[in-house]
Amino acid sequence: MKKSLRNMVALTGASLLVLAGCAADSPEAPAPAPDGGDAPAEVLEGLAQYDLSGIDITVGSKQFTEQLVLGNIMVQAFEAAGANVTNEVNLGGTSVARSALESGEIDIYMEYNGTGWGTHRAIDDPPSFD
Repeated sequence: MKKSLRNMVALTGASLLVLAGCAADSPEAPAPAPDGGDAPAEVLEGLAQYDLSGIDITVGSKQFTEQLVLGNIMVQAFEAAGANVTNEVNLGGTSVARSALESGEIDIYMEYNGTGWGTHRAIDDPPSFD
């Protein structure tokens, strides 16, 4: 599942757009997805400007509610941008998801900063972002 640098940059940018779309400042409820899915229309429309046609990506997630929501939003967003998506959402806990990423079974999943610093990088005193 090797990806070119260009593809990985596009996928990373698309992921950031997903998160940015979910963090909109609007107090109003987001518009429904145009295809009846769960992702807000703004997220899918934002990704529509990117052409990820021909890119294969496998999306994973951990197995709890927030991760299931984020994983499924990523699946819908990448599909809206034209990527060929394999849905591996709901893999298990942190170690299962991380192992899947490291082995190439999945290409992307959402992780918490604290888990990244403390568990994956074994840093006891992560930097402060105050």
